[in-house]
Amino acid sequence: MAPFLFLLLMVAFAVVIGLLLAPVQKRPELIPIRIRHDDTTRRPPRR
Repeated sequence: MAPFLFLLLMVAFAVVIGLLLAPVQKRPELIPIRIRHDDTTRRPPRR
């Protein structure tokens, strides 16, 4: 009975991690803000 509970706990933990990482994968614009900022500073928009 113990291995089953341990496996169930691992599955629940994986589901929680997946739910926490889902918005990050859907909206990757929130992470590389510094990279985009540096890129815009290196190449100013031509108008």
